[in-house]
Parts: sequence; structure tokens; C-alpha cells
Amino acid sequence: MKTTYRERGSKRIHVQYPIYYSNGTFQTIGVTEDFTQVGGRIRGREAVTVGMELVVIVIQPTPDIPMLVRRATVRWSKGHDFGIALSGVPPQSESELRAMAKVMLPGLWSCLN
Repeated sequence: MKTTYRERGSKRIHVQYPIYYSNGTFQTIGVTEDFTQVGGRIRGREAVTVGMELVVIVIQPTPDIPMLVRRATVRWSKGHDFGIALSGVPPQSESELRAMAKVMLPGLWSCLN
């Protein structure tokens, strides 16, 4: 069996930031294990399946760095550990999402769909 080695486009950064994630049916929390601009590894409370679409909010450790609100697709899953590929949110939705994230997580999903 021939396998092709493909180097990652961006270097993984080991971080442990709190994260909220939702698929519209559930809203829960987890922690990032590593993170890049295009994805990351999450350990969460709710199991997810490959291909599932999520809204994720990564809470940064200092108030001067804004929280990261993005849409994500689950790329792999093993129990409560999973990997996500990040994509953006429409610019008109981003400020609304940030405001909503401060108040309630459940409304995030409906804002994008």
C-alpha cells in the first residue's frame, strides 16, 4: 500500500482554551488541544460525527484578544476527541454572533442558518 506524505499547511500550536460548540441540536463546552488558523483538535463533552457542521467560539485567555467565532466541519472523531476544519462566517453575521455569544449560545446556530 502506497501512502503519500503531505505536510500540514500551518504549524499546530498547543493551547488549552475553553471552547463552546453547537450544531443547533446541542450546545456544550470543551477545550482546545491544539489550534491553527484552519482547524484544531478539541476535547469536548458532546460526541460529534464526521461531517457535522458546528458553530465554535474559542475564548482567548486575555481580554485584549477577541474571541474567535467560526463555523467548523468535523473532519475526524474518536470518542469525545475530534478535529475540526474552520471556515469563516459571513461578515454581516460576525458582530451579531459575538454579541449573542456573550448572552446565549443556543441562538448562534439559528443566526447562521
